[in-house]
Amino acid sequence: MSVKGMINQTEKKLIAARREQQAQRKFRQGIKRHFEKTTDMEIPELTAAQKRDAEAYWKSHGITLSSTDWHRFYYGKTGTEDPRFVPDDVFHRIIRPRMNDINMAASWSDKAYTDWVVRDVKTVRSVVRSVNGRLLNEQFELIDHKAADVILNSFESLVLKPTMFTDTGKNVVLAHAPFSIDDIIARYGRFFVVQIPLKQHPDMALLNESSVNTIRIDTLLFDKEVHALPAFVKAGQPGDFTDNGADDKHRIFLGVKDGCYTDFAFEHDCNKFYSLPSGYAFAG
Repeated sequence: MSVKGMINQTEKKLIAARREQQAQRKFRQGIKRHFEKTTDMEIPELTAAQKRDAEAYWKSHGITLSSTDWHRFYYGKTGTEDPRFVPDDVFHRIIRPRMNDINMAASWSDKAYTDWVVRDVKTVRSVVRSVNGRLLNEQFELIDHKAADVILNSFESLVLKPTMFTDTGKNVVLAHAPFSIDDIIARYGRFFVVQIPLKQHPDMALLNESSVNTIRIDTLLFDKEVHALPAFVKAGQPGDFTDNGADDKHRIFLGVKDGCYTDFAFEHDCNKFYSLPSGYAFAG
């Protein structure tokens, strides 16, 4: 190897090591914040045997745990002792990058095309969309401002949302007639979509009537088979329109096991509760 090649290789290793240090610091700070925020119960220390079990399980899969703090947190919060709990840093640094090409995420993030990507299943209807400033109707045909106004004002209520580089319900609003496409453009710019509001099932509305509450199911594509992983329900707080408020606090996470809710839910700061302010209890 040439001297230049050795220098380049060394530089790459140093950059990788620095990124690893930054990542480890980020996740250490993350678990520290979780411990600081918890208010519903004390998180007991792990026994020496619990630590050994967690470390041995992950070592058998070729992963050395940086600490067992995540296991301590999960055990304390759930009341379940299981070395298979996935530490946050292991998931985000090792598992997720190997299972998904993160560089491709932006290609799938434009919500203006969601109903086209999943066109073989029932999904929300988008009646007007703006893709980089070009207005399109529900059939993805180009339209002008006048035609957009005619479409919009044929509805009493519509959902407005940005389509690019957005998540957690940021700037998603329920708007009411009369509508003006120029006003929507002034608010959202060149990337947005206008959709017909969803009417959710009454059983889901029991969790919170003002928000559309959703069942989230992670899936794993492995050896040409798709596996459904544990599911959970997200619900908003009273008065919220989305189930994932932009300030990251106005939402609950409710586990699903064997077709039923788990006995308790968590809010964003991981405090546990067994019922909603309305009195709706999860057990059973």
